[in-house]
Formats: sequence, C-alpha cells, structure tokens
Amino acid sequence: MNFKDTHEEPGKIEKIFESLDIESFAEKLGLYQFTKIKDDLKKFYDFAGSDFTWPSTMDAQERCVVFDYITDPEWSEGGVGRELATNTIAYRKFLESKTLDPSKGTHVLLVHGQIKRYGQEISANEYDELVGQGFIYAPIIETMSDSVTEK
Repeated sequence: MNFKDTHEEPGKIEKIFESLDIESFAEKLGLYQFTKIKDDLKKFYDFAGSDFTWPSTMDAQERCVVFDYITDPEWSEGGVGRELATNTIAYRKFLESKTLDPSKGTHVLLVHGQIKRYGQEISANEYDELVGQGFIYAPIIETMSDSVTEK
C-alpha cells in the first residue's frame, strides 16, 4: 500500500489498523480455536471491546459457547445471545470475586450482567424460560457437578 491508495480511499488506514487490532485481540483471547472467520471475530470484538479478558475460571468450552452466543445467527435474533454472553461472563466474574452472598439464597438471577435477585433452586421449565430470555439463573457456589452438567 502506498500513500496514493490511502488518499483515494479515506478510512483505508483505519480499516487496516482495526484489522490488526482484531487479529491481535483474537490471538490474545484464543479465538482462532473457535473460528478463522473475520466477520465473526469482528462481531466478538465489537461486543467485548479491545480490553476484554476471559474470566480465569472460564474454560475453553464455555468460552466457545459465549463466542457462539455472539456470532451464531441463531442466537442473535432478539438479542438473546448477547444477553446470555453478558450474563455468562458476569456470572464467572461474580464467582471469581466471591461477592455472591450465600445468606440471600442458593442461586442468583443475572439480568444485563447484574444481580437481579437471589433465590432457591427452580424447576427446569422455569430455568428454560429464563434462559430463553437470555437470563442466567445459577448456583452461587459452583460445585464440580454444576460445572460439568451446565456445559
């Protein structure tokens, strides 16, 4: 590329830098193990932001699910995937920070990445209804069986 190319196409340099940012971002987060499709990488970059890091307790399988929530057209309808991704990441961050209060209940409802309420275990139908809206209702203390069965 030379100066003439950039002069004739304003914004070309910005696109090149953004592309490099996305490549660096994808490498840093290990996104290439999920896809090499640049449009999907950009969707996740636009969702997460350049400073995003995975919660340390989130394994590769759960990261892939979150990535799919953002990039898979099936999840993007109505914003459910974006909400699930936000709440899944928030849940991991709450677990890591040890800020969930067991005196308020055994489970927590996350909406828009925030604690909406605490409660007790709910039925599978109630759980499915919440997930269908993009909400997360999860135990505040994760056990080994929780982490295996939820994925």
